Amino acid sequence: MRVSRKLLVTAGLLTAAPLSIAGQVSTPFAVTATVVRGCAIAATNLAFGVYPAIASPPTLLATSTIRVTCALGDTYTIGLNNGVNAGGGPSAQRRMARTTAPVNYLAYNLFRDAARTQNWGDTGPTRVSATGTGAAQTYTVFGQLPGSQVVPVGAYVDTVTVTVRN
Repeated sequence: MRVSRKLLVTAGLLTAAPLSIAGQVSTPFAVTATVVRGCAIAATNLAFGVYPAIASPPTLLATSTIRVTCALGDTYTIGLNNGVNAGGGPSAQRRMARTTAPVNYLAYNLFRDAARTQNWGDTGPTRVSATGTGAAQTYTVFGQLPGSQVVPVGAYVDTVTVTVRN
């Protein structure tokens, strides 16, 4: 009976303890992620400063910067609309509006190049095209406020929207 009891106790211990095998056991598992298209943009204000209220004020120049961050290898375009005060049609003149009554306008232009010869708009060839690097890329907006505009004194403003399409 002693032997039977020892066998039963030993058998019980074996069934209660997990089996351990000498060596190593492994299994793989998948790690996944999906990278989606997307961009982030930021822009600084463009301030022409003081525009003299005389018959022949000089042309004023100013710049703004746009920072675009898009995924590595993702192509995109940057467009600038005509602002909220543009005068009629898709190729309308950009204008700043006087902030007090009566409403008056100061015409201005935005360009893609420092020579100010390439208009920056929001249609096909007037957009800037680029490819994302995964890091911020900086673009300069070159503004021009033509001289010889006779308008009443006051503050003039406009709001231009930057659109990145990818």
